[in-house]
Amino acid sequence: MNTPVQENAPVAETPKKGGGLVVAAFILAIVSFIVCWFPAVGWLTYITATLAVIFGIIGLVKKQKKVLAIISLVLAGASWIIYYFVLKAATEAIANDWANSLMNM
Repeated sequence: MNTPVQENAPVAETPKKGGGLVVAAFILAIVSFIVCWFPAVGWLTYITATLAVIFGIIGLVKKQKKVLAIISLVLAGASWIIYYFVLKAATEAIANDWANSLMNM
């Protein structure tokens, strides 16, 4: 027995693939933003933020999740700037302590 075939049956659309680079950029940017506040491990900021920028730019060029790519770029850039000032403050504090300890000898 033949069953009737519907001519205009709705077809479920498959979800669009892609955007993995932008999601990776976002995760790396979050990690770099968290790590940049700690001078001892802050050097990881340079690695994670650089990868976040690279992946974010590739995602923008491929037109994948534009908003998430821009957020990743902003977070990574902020991480670089914050780590610079955190490292500068930590270095000055260590140098001042060292100088004060030498003066008190």
